[in-house]
Amino acid sequence: MSIGFGGLLERLRTEKGLSLRQLGQLADLDHAYVHRLETGEKADPSDDTVDSLIRALRPGERKARILKFLVQQPVDEDLLNYVLESSKVSIEDFESAARMRSRGRPIGKDAWERVLEQIRKIRETMEGG
Repeated sequence: MSIGFGGLLERLRTEKGLSLRQLGQLADLDHAYVHRLETGEKADPSDDTVDSLIRALRPGERKARILKFLVQQPVDEDLLNYVLESSKVSIEDFESAARMRSRGRPIGKDAWERVLEQIRKIRETMEGG
């Protein structure tokens, strides 16, 4: 199953214990617009909107970068969950894995862990280290 910008936005909002109205006030956005972003009814928010939401939510640099990436494309939910739980995975490796297109996409966190390990090794080899 895929998760996009709206899915992570809702997750971050609920982790902070904020209502739609509260997040809207903090980000200086209409709460109905925030709801439409979360449900996917509204897509492709502006950079200013994303930045306002990040300032309001204060998710930390890692989650903020992931949220910004999800504006471009949804990702496999198992991949997202694994990357959020494992700080050892670089954002660059996450983005490479998320952009990967193949038959028989990995299923489950263990499969994504193996893919990310392969990507890390390839990246390190290409960087000479």
